[in-house]
Amino acid sequence: MRLTGILSVLILFPTSIHALGQDTQTLQERPSIQIPALDAILSPGDSRILSIEVPDPVTSSEDEVNSEAVVNETVVDETIVEDTQEPRAVQATEVVYGTTSQAAVDVPALSPATSHAYPQAQSVLRLLNNEMMQGMNDRGINSRYGLFQGYAQNRLNVSTSDRTGSELTGLCRLPWYDALYRNMAAAPFEMERFTSDLHEGLSGSGTHKLTAWALIRSKMSVPGRAVPTVPAVADSPAAALQQVQRVLLEAQSGFARALAPLTEAEVAQLDAGLYRILTAECRNGHTIPNRPTGALYCQHLRKMDRAALYDAGDAFLSLADDSFLDQLAAIPDQSNQALTNMAYSGSVCQRISTSAGDILIGGRGSNSYSLDALGDVAAVIDLGGNDVYADGSTAAQRRVMIIIDLGGDDRYQASRPGVQGGAVMGASLLIDRSGNDVYDAKDVAQGSALGGIGILIDQAGDDRYIGVKRVQGQALGGVGLLIDNAGRDAYRAALWGQGFGNPLGFGCIEDSNGADTNGTADILSAQNST
Repeated sequence: MRLTGILSVLILFPTSIHALGQDTQTLQERPSIQIPALDAILSPGDSRILSIEVPDPVTSSEDEVNSEAVVNETVVDETIVEDTQEPRAVQATEVVYGTTSQAAVDVPALSPATSHAYPQAQSVLRLLNNEMMQGMNDRGINSRYGLFQGYAQNRLNVSTSDRTGSELTGLCRLPWYDALYRNMAAAPFEMERFTSDLHEGLSGSGTHKLTAWALIRSKMSVPGRAVPTVPAVADSPAAALQQVQRVLLEAQSGFARALAPLTEAEVAQLDAGLYRILTAECRNGHTIPNRPTGALYCQHLRKMDRAALYDAGDAFLSLADDSFLDQLAAIPDQSNQALTNMAYSGSVCQRISTSAGDILIGGRGSNSYSLDALGDVAAVIDLGGNDVYADGSTAAQRRVMIIIDLGGDDRYQASRPGVQGGAVMGASLLIDRSGNDVYDAKDVAQGSALGGIGILIDQAGDDRYIGVKRVQGQALGGVGLLIDNAGRDAYRAALWGQGFGNPLGFGCIEDSNGADTNGTADILSAQNST
């Protein structure tokens, strides 16, 4: 069973691709073969730039298959856009194999303000594209490329159903994945623009993150909200606490609505087996041991109300606003000696009972929390200090969990799944505002989700992330975000991690600043995979 319709994104900034443009003069002297339209791959119709007509490899004769392609060329002004230049439209040629038809289209050029990571990225990609196409011309393999593209499109056409008699199926396949796969040469342009816009949003505060979330919804074919979410607004610590309660209620409501299309038996199946079948029993990355049950669980996840699920994420990200967090940090540090519990130690200021669950407020000293022993606590707000958080699984027993730590060198340690901004059939948010923190977990942790929403935002500090499977910006049937805004950070993961998406999952790790070490190259990377 090979499942498609997934997205994996790794964004590590700042990055540089200056080396790609070192031989720009040589590239500029070569004629352009084609430049894909950035928006064409998302158009609803079938008429797209990079239209390729190839003989059907099944029904065509050998002479037809081996016929030479006719490539129409339009010379393009490839001058790299400097920061002071206005955006321009360039002429692109439709490449049609086996015919002499030509169509000129306008390709919108990205303005420098739009390509946030590297303003010249789109121009460099054009040069590289021309180099690639010129290389195919020089080697006389245009027809072979057209045949390959046609074969790939044919495989998509014959594998649209859930059951095809092979591992390649259309179960949970996303329209965006389909469009990119059908337009391979155009995909780098689309992905550069997407990751640039995503980086600008996730690296910002408040409204910026909500804008990025709306972008994620659109690419994952999830309808947007009728009324856009706005950042939480609070003019006092008391008002900030009311906002936390509101977000808890909205997230719980969103997740409950997400489960509504499922039967009680289907929810029970996912609660009991989703982590076991799709994580715990897995030993390699290209398949799972129990594929029939895995496919069944993916069918269950597809039935969920994904718009309602994403609404829970909207509610969470409304709290990622600096002015709101400032009000939380202004909560008076007044230890309440009457609040004693074997599940936490240190200074505890308040325990507020709400209809959404208890909100526990820790003082600015060094505190420790055994979160799984606090089953009726839905949110922990710690005002500062070097704290220790143990476990805190977000799953069937607690569908929604929020942790906001406002300062200190903290340690998050866990052996269970669905922790540290991770969730298994739930929705979880962890915001750590500052300090050199350690996140140590096993599976489904650190901005990771199975059938839910998992978000971890670490705003500052030299942090370490350690996990095994499905960690650090990973999702299957939901969204997993790990956002680290600053610091010298280290990431360690073994399987399915660091910006990884599985069926109906969007996984992203956004590291905005700092010199980092991780399990992959320190690069900007985005890909669709199977």
